[in-house]
Amino acid sequence: MKPKLLDLISCVACIVMLISCSSPESVAQKALKVVGLGTFAPTEVDRYIGRTQGFEAITMFSDYDKVFSRDLIRSSEAEDFRRSGYYREIDQEEYFYFSNAIFEKWELVKKDQYEINLYGLSNAAAYEGLTPEAIERIEKAHEHIHKDYVKNGNISTWLVAEDVPAFDLRYKLDNRFFANITVIKIPDEGYRVCSFRIDK
Repeated sequence: MKPKLLDLISCVACIVMLISCSSPESVAQKALKVVGLGTFAPTEVDRYIGRTQGFEAITMFSDYDKVFSRDLIRSSEAEDFRRSGYYREIDQEEYFYFSNAIFEKWELVKKDQYEINLYGLSNAAAYEGLTPEAIERIEKAHEHIHKDYVKNGNISTWLVAEDVPAFDLRYKLDNRFFANITVIKIPDEGYRVCSFRIDK
């Protein structure tokens, strides 16, 4: 009898875990918890050297890889390149700006849902140490795999997915300031926070 009860409890726990990760609000709340603890607040050293953000991308996107995503940044770079013909690397702070806010409570005050197309981008100039033949093989693989593949100089862009669900969520933080969060349902990954900016 006890093993069956334990199996049932384990099953329920797994279902609860799956449900808790299955909405834009659930992943936004995970991000709010991490940011609210001051995890990415700038240190005194950061302020001294003039950095406004104390976080490193490798920490944010590796230690918290089930929460945050660069996909919207990459997609914006690709769309910008398609429009202008010039490649501009987007500063991460344009999409992720936490300032030095520390907070404990949050309340959802607005939610907008829409759809976007996600694009990928590859810059052959970044393939240091690879032979021209290896770079050409990589580009041909992208061209073969992806729809709407466009190459211009060193830059290749392609359509990753169409009509991807996206959500803009606005939260009031400790009744003092606001967080504007964009959550996107990334294909094969699920909901991820692709932008998080705090307004004071």
